[in-house]
Amino acid sequence: MGRAPAVLKSVLPLGKSPILQQPRVVTESRLILQYLPDNYAQGNWEPINLPNKVRNEYLQEFANSTLAMKANFVIGFDIIPSHSPWFVRPLVSGMFNFVATHYKNDLVAPFELMEAALSDRSPWFAGQKLGLTDFCMSWPMDLASQRGYFDEK
Repeated sequence: MGRAPAVLKSVLPLGKSPILQQPRVVTESRLILQYLPDNYAQGNWEPINLPNKVRNEYLQEFANSTLAMKANFVIGFDIIPSHSPWFVRPLVSGMFNFVATHYKNDLVAPFELMEAALSDRSPWFAGQKLGLTDFCMSWPMDLASQRGYFDEK
């Protein structure tokens, strides 16, 4: 249980996903996202000016380093109680839910930064048009949305 399937280990010894396997093996979500526009987007995801380029680069790192790390940290504390043995679950829930709530509050500032980045003039995280950073944001935002870590209103 919790081990990588043999098919993943046959492609990469770590047995991790996601994996893109055409025409070469590319792993790690950020590298896959960079590989796709470099080879298939024909410049469609490229920023239209220098301010959008700077914004796009910053928010890519923000999505992969700050937001994803914080969301993953919260989910760790959030799911441990439900995977604890039944006889210690109330104690574990009391401790871990307190810590998870503390770290959920730590997500407020990143969500506010993201909200402030969007406007009628720049409706995408990448700026005036869809870019790589919008796809980088999709994984941590999907996790945060599914777990109810922010108010979507």
